[in-house]
Amino acid sequence: MSLSAILNTAASALSVNQQALRTTSNNIANVNTPGYVRQRVDLQAAVIGTQSNGVEIAGIARMADRFLEAASWSAGADFAKYDALSTYYDRFDTLLGDPNDNASIPGKLDQVYSSLTSLALEPTAAGNRQAALAAIESFSRTVSDMATQIQDLRSEVSGQITDAVGEINSVLDRIAKLNPQIVSAKVMGSDAATLEEQRSQALHDLSKLIDIQVSTGADGAVRVSTTKGIPLVDIAAHRLEYNPPGTVTSGTQFDPISVYSVDPKTGAVSAVGQALDSGLSSGELRGLLDMRDTVLPEFGRELGNFARAAVDEFNAVHNASTAYPAPNSLTGAQTGFLASDVQGFTGKAQFAVTDGSGNLVNSVTIDFDSYGPGATLATVIADVNAGLGGAGTLALTDGVMSFSAADPANGVVIAQDEAAPSERGGRGFSHFFGMNDLLTSSTPSHYDTGVTAGQNHNLVAGGTLDLKLRAPDGETVVDYTYTVGGTTFGDIVNGLNASPLGGYMTFSLGSDGQLVSTPKAGGEAYRLYAGSDTTNRGGTGVTLSRFFGMGEANAADSASNVGLAKAIATDNRRLALGRFEPTGDPAITVGDGRGAQMMADLQAKQVSFGAVGQLDSMRVTLGQYGAAFLSNTAQAGTTAQTRRGDAEALSVAVDEKLSNATGVNLDEELSNLLIYQNAYNAAARIITTAQQMMDTLIGMMR
Repeated sequence: MSLSAILNTAASALSVNQQALRTTSNNIANVNTPGYVRQRVDLQAAVIGTQSNGVEIAGIARMADRFLEAASWSAGADFAKYDALSTYYDRFDTLLGDPNDNASIPGKLDQVYSSLTSLALEPTAAGNRQAALAAIESFSRTVSDMATQIQDLRSEVSGQITDAVGEINSVLDRIAKLNPQIVSAKVMGSDAATLEEQRSQALHDLSKLIDIQVSTGADGAVRVSTTKGIPLVDIAAHRLEYNPPGTVTSGTQFDPISVYSVDPKTGAVSAVGQALDSGLSSGELRGLLDMRDTVLPEFGRELGNFARAAVDEFNAVHNASTAYPAPNSLTGAQTGFLASDVQGFTGKAQFAVTDGSGNLVNSVTIDFDSYGPGATLATVIADVNAGLGGAGTLALTDGVMSFSAADPANGVVIAQDEAAPSERGGRGFSHFFGMNDLLTSSTPSHYDTGVTAGQNHNLVAGGTLDLKLRAPDGETVVDYTYTVGGTTFGDIVNGLNASPLGGYMTFSLGSDGQLVSTPKAGGEAYRLYAGSDTTNRGGTGVTLSRFFGMGEANAADSASNVGLAKAIATDNRRLALGRFEPTGDPAITVGDGRGAQMMADLQAKQVSFGAVGQLDSMRVTLGQYGAAFLSNTAQAGTTAQTRRGDAEALSVAVDEKLSNATGVNLDEELSNLLIYQNAYNAAARIITTAQQMMDTLIGMMR
């Protein structure tokens, strides 16, 4: 071998070992870098023709384990999902408080019962009256604030989804930009390991946000999609878009996150996208979507179920009682009923006018059972007014029932007959029309209308109601606009069943006149949303969705804006603490606390609750249901925390196994450092020796 060949061989060894030392040093420097995959220098003999010509680098390889890497992404995505859920569960549990805490909903309700018990013992004591009203207001405010906080949390989650979408787009751009650089480096025979390491880190970051699957082409470029196959990176990065609503309410229908392809040359975004929500299985984004679209709405419906029952039960007692002295007038809630509607009541109710001392001025007892099947509310109103002989007037105007005394010094009372109380939809006359309500909320406390299929719906023809049926992941399954037609409530039911909605649920009228939607097999988790509604019942302004409580918003809004009725909030003398005695002298007695005691006795009354959210149907007291609501949310949070812990343990275990297989072993790298250093020194000595031999030969030639 010539001296020049020896020098070339040694020089190649210097260069190769120098690169090996540089790679080893880089490995050592990243020994504590999370997710770093060690690099290995692959050497091969350099050959020119048939002659050996030293050594060369065959390539610098990342010691990646594709299987463990994919397992790490999957485990990390699961952990990120439950971590996002647990964070908001913890915050919601903090808002709810402990069931035994006086500041919790059950605690506030207990304070109401306690104050009413004291008021029943001394109904004339101004302090007791104020204390009872303060307790009722505090309870109402707690429920209302909770309803508001649920929607505020949904709004906050929506904002976090916006941030996550922006972060995902950024990571997708990083991956898409690294792909061609890696391909180019491989084609040019350059070191692509560092670029691949950067891309691997980007994929790791992406896997925390959404679940991904990755395929690597022969050219070294990767294609990324969700585990359900929605493309995220191919020739170019796809783009995610999400339009958050300005204000979030219980009826908000969130736009889906859409994935759009992007032209790699022009950067133009395609006009048609693909919904991403249903294509996600795990990752932080899945956890946020679940919290926004499933967990918090379920909590809202459960709270609404509790609030609806509480408002309805307190109003039932308050409407069966009377204040002393009786108020000059009673004005009901907007029910949407018309004088031409069938009266639909059974039993008896008493309509009376009393003077300022509680003495009876005049009264009339209406026996609803004496009316024929076609008798209308107009007939009842006329009979009441005739029976009172001008002392009082009952009227139904634009859906609102009112009752007033002719003499400003007198008051009015609507009472139940003790032997045969009036009833429609399970409620007495005064309660049904909300004549003497104690509490109000954003929506009616019941939708037991008492109507039947053959009765006239009285909706203005041509009005429309937009209805959407949505899957748990937010995907719209049915988008349908109902247009008012026919003449009866049965026609409405038939129209809904004949619509596309009928493929997923069956509509019917319940025994108390409530509109019932029964899911068909496979549609149990779907939710019906009511949107724009231009229907109008007889000019009252009450829409079809409002009349029957259609859509998700009505269920949750029962807990929204719960508070004292305006008449009582402005005049606490309107608090109905006594009972009307038609044969008494006087008919209303000062100091009668039986009404207050009846409200206090609600503490032990069993109430039927339908299945809502994660709570099964049950018959319990209001306090027990409130405690069940708190317990359910706490248990859900505990379950999420347990799953978070399990997912974290699995993620740590997989990452540890991946690190052992692909991470930096410091002892091994230090050993390699010595090997490459010795090889480098040996190559340098060869060059020195060859140089000395060359100098000797040149000297001999002189």
